[in-house]
Amino acid sequence: MSSPATTAPVRWRVACPGDLRGRSWDGVSVVHHVPSGDTQLLNALAAATLQRIAAGAIGVEALVEAACKDQPAQPRADIDRQVRTLLAELADVGIIEPDA
Repeated sequence: MSSPATTAPVRWRVACPGDLRGRSWDGVSVVHHVPSGDTQLLNALAAATLQRIAAGAIGVEALVEAACKDQPAQPRADIDRQVRTLLAELADVGIIEPDA
């Protein structure tokens, strides 16, 4: 009898690093995705998460752990939900993708 296949946790990366333009000032960040022409307004969590992904492929748990350190007063479950929602939104607009 064979054992069920296991899947590795998804790691995320920026889809096309050269196609992103970003700016931050006074606690506000924006990123422009050149291929789509879309500009996204990012809160602090989103900006930090995208910055971590841009630094190299990274998994959800590492992103959640880093965000928890950034926001120690927030419950981990809330941060986990926010990070997972953010990843889905960034993937939907083509900014990030699973690392193959």
